[in-house]
Amino acid sequence: MKRIYYLSFLLFLILFSCEKSKQNVYKLSAINFNIEMKLEKNNSFLREYKRYLVISSKDNNEIESVRLKDDNGTGANSYLYEDVGSYIIIDCDGTWYSLNKKTGDLHLIGNFWLKYPPKNYLGTFVLTSSNKKINFIKQEKIKLNDIYKYGGG
Repeated sequence: MKRIYYLSFLLFLILFSCEKSKQNVYKLSAINFNIEMKLEKNNSFLREYKRYLVISSKDNNEIESVRLKDDNGTGANSYLYEDVGSYIIIDCDGTWYSLNKKTGDLHLIGNFWLKYPPKNYLGTFVLTSSNKKINFIKQEKIKLNDIYKYGGG
């Protein structure tokens, strides 16, 4: 009898561990390309996700992709700003990326802690707890410690 329970438990673990990871994508359309925030389930039981910033062409071909700070269930957000010739993406760990408005080229600017963001805030990529989907929302009165959650000094 113990053996049947043991085999049932093993079958249960195998089924859940082999489950294909679910993806969740939010696509923001720019003039020449799309800015996508993609989540990939990191754990079958916990609310943990791998996060990716993906730049794709208008016909959905991936141009460039970069892995961002993982969301370990506490809310890892990314903030989008607009500068003169580029978009600026600030991840929750202080990593800044520049995205050329014309070409869609993505460049790492650097890792900064509590650096003031550009003036023109466009919105925040946020994972909602209710439906576990990425949304792009416009927050009001953002403080520096809202942006910079993980890392720094």
